[in-house]
Amino acid sequence: MKPLTLPLLSVTLSAFFISGCGSSSDSGSSSNQNTSSNNTSTSSYDLSGTITGLDGSLELKESQSGKTLSVTDGSFKFEGFSNGDTYEITLAAAPTGQQICSVEGLSGSINEASVSNLDINCRDWEDSSTQISSSTATESINPDLASNGTSVLAYWESSMPLQGEQLAGNAYSLSTSSWNSSPTGTYPGTGGQTRDQVQIVANTSDNETVIYLESPTSGSDALYAVIDSSSTSIHDPDAGAGDVTQAAVAMDSQGHTLVAFLQSDAGGKPSIYYNYHDGSSWSGAAKLETDDTNDAYAPAVAFTADGKGVAAWAQDNGSLGTSIYASIYNGTSWTSPTEVDTLSGGYANAATQAPAINVSDEGDLLLVWAQGNGQASSHATNLYAAFYTSADGWGTPFEVDASSNTQVASYPQAYDYDANTSQVIWAQNNQGLTAQCSFTTKSCETPKVFADSGLYNSSPVWAVDGAGNQVFAWKQNDESGNQQVYSRRYHQLGSNWSDAMQMSTGTQDIEGMDLLHDDKTFMLVWASDNKIQARAHRQTSTTSGSQVISKAGSF
Repeated sequence: MKPLTLPLLSVTLSAFFISGCGSSSDSGSSSNQNTSSNNTSTSSYDLSGTITGLDGSLELKESQSGKTLSVTDGSFKFEGFSNGDTYEITLAAAPTGQQICSVEGLSGSINEASVSNLDINCRDWEDSSTQISSSTATESINPDLASNGTSVLAYWESSMPLQGEQLAGNAYSLSTSSWNSSPTGTYPGTGGQTRDQVQIVANTSDNETVIYLESPTSGSDALYAVIDSSSTSIHDPDAGAGDVTQAAVAMDSQGHTLVAFLQSDAGGKPSIYYNYHDGSSWSGAAKLETDDTNDAYAPAVAFTADGKGVAAWAQDNGSLGTSIYASIYNGTSWTSPTEVDTLSGGYANAATQAPAINVSDEGDLLLVWAQGNGQASSHATNLYAAFYTSADGWGTPFEVDASSNTQVASYPQAYDYDANTSQVIWAQNNQGLTAQCSFTTKSCETPKVFADSGLYNSSPVWAVDGAGNQVFAWKQNDESGNQQVYSRRYHQLGSNWSDAMQMSTGTQDIEGMDLLHDDKTFMLVWASDNKIQARAHRQTSTTSGSQVISKAGSF
């Protein structure tokens, strides 16, 4: 949100001039005059500051006068203001490449003194990635990220010589902009046990929970959680029962943790179970859904702002199809599962891809999933969504992508854009697509393409900063056929898209990736060539610019 700008009053001043690290123009203004009825002296005052981290040049604008100034990294100055004049410095155009420049708070009024602290910070991707996994690990895959407000936390699956699979992690300090020199938080497997499907959640109160599956030398896979560096089994299957699989985890602002997971009984029927940590202890694993006949799959979980848990999953509906169900948890009990998708003829493509849940600040819900379109010959799926309010319950599902029957929607994700808007992203027909969905209007905008190379785009992730600047990342084959990570920046000013940028350089497929934003830093991690790589988009003292690899679609 832009800062509040005070109105100008009607007494005319003499023209003033702008000077800085480049040229100035009047941007179409015929008088170039700044007016204020508060002027009681003829003293001239300046607006100045420093730009750091900028690669190339940047166009600044003083909004009250309409004057523009072309600047480079270093100091800048607008001259010729009088006492009482209001001012607001903004960007006249988005910066080049992948850069993002912050100009929040550069507004106010002259009070008998020049203003010299109007600093602008620019950020860009680091010149190269950093390996954050152990150099002795034989395999490191499937990283997951969370932030506790002071550090970015990464956990992943790691295999060490003579030790088997482990749970490994590392931490990135937001204050020093650096990772630990070696992985920390490693929980070695013992007795031939393996650990996988690692996920981490955290909040700004320094609460952290890591969950993972553990495979013993005999018996079924069990579900474990790490809280305060202590690993605890939160569901160990009964003898004869199947493995625990497809776990999902969420944490609220109070540090409560909700986990949902898939567990097959002795007869082979998979059902959805949950466990809840109230900040001091686990409730104990229990069955969530009540259908003892039809198989369930792919749970997803979230919390509302007032601490209610939400779970959604796919379940066979007994009619040769699969439906999406949801339930809400008050800390003690669940509501009866509700069939959210009431569509006829199709099937929910969620046996391996979970639905996505997003929650507004008011507690309304958005559920997004891939749904078969009923065309048996095409085997296509489209992206569908439904909204929930406590007053009206679940609304009618609607199609988000409005695509043809030959396209396949997959990997749906839903994120917070702002208090009442969700950012939905997914892959479809070798494209990366995104749409903003409004909790106010209970609708989604027409999808926009952010990746359109035609080279097997998949698994998109997304993050946004406080000014609405966005970063998208996805998997895509390079021209040699190797799978790489690509990224693209969307600058709020002028709806400006950067070109796509190749982030990785490996020769093997990408085995997991994640992206988040905190404290003016976008952090992207991925697994490639059996290593975990990380790359930050942040303020740096020097930058080499962004290499353009390919062009993608635009908003």
